[in-house]
Amino acid sequence: MSKERRLRRIMHRESQTSLILPTDDSAIDGPKHHLRDMRGFLEKTAPHLDAVLGFQGTLKTYEPLLATTGRIQNLSLSTSLMTHTRKFPAGMVADALRDDMDAVAVHVNFSSMYEQDMLERLGQVGSECTQARMPLVVFTYPRTEGTDGKDNNYYEMRRENPEAYTKIARHCARIGVELGADLIKIPYTGTPETFQTVIKSTMGIPVVMAGGPKIATERFLQNTYEAMEMAGLSPAA
Repeated sequence: MSKERRLRRIMHRESQTSLILPTDDSAIDGPKHHLRDMRGFLEKTAPHLDAVLGFQGTLKTYEPLLATTGRIQNLSLSTSLMTHTRKFPAGMVADALRDDMDAVAVHVNFSSMYEQDMLERLGQVGSECTQARMPLVVFTYPRTEGTDGKDNNYYEMRRENPEAYTKIARHCARIGVELGADLIKIPYTGTPETFQTVIKSTMGIPVVMAGGPKIATERFLQNTYEAMEMAGLSPAA
């Protein structure tokens, strides 16, 4: 199967947008809240999605529920039980091909002390994806180790100095593109104007906006509307 055909299975055909549900947090933070009953959760949400992101176990177990939904297998894992910023290999492109996945994902926390290892892994997976014609989704997160044992996601910088945060975000996104990304996932930079510069930095590679910390539904929808409008997409789609 061609890479283009697989990409069409995770993108909305008419609007060329993608609504992706992440389920990988069930391994990262444990099966909490809505992720405890994965079957029930997917039964409710899958018909309204373009794709589901998860690890091999979830995507294989609930394959029948995802017959018309794209499946993106995450090949990077860390847990909140140890060092969350350090992503380790959690599968191979060959596994995704065997299980008929539509794309694979690799996560890099840029500015982390473990960045070099994660970039090396991304380069390897990018090469494998090119050979296998498998779409590659790259999570390009500005994230490092915090002094209190928690992640530092630069939220204070984004709030107080959005230009500085956006400069880092553009750099992260461009690295993902240079190493073979077919889709970039990155946190919202805070305003539609700054996020537009991130979109332009990816040289035509599509960008999806990461969910980030919990915010009011109205604010989330407004952020999405603004980001799509600045990207030249129709928010009504």
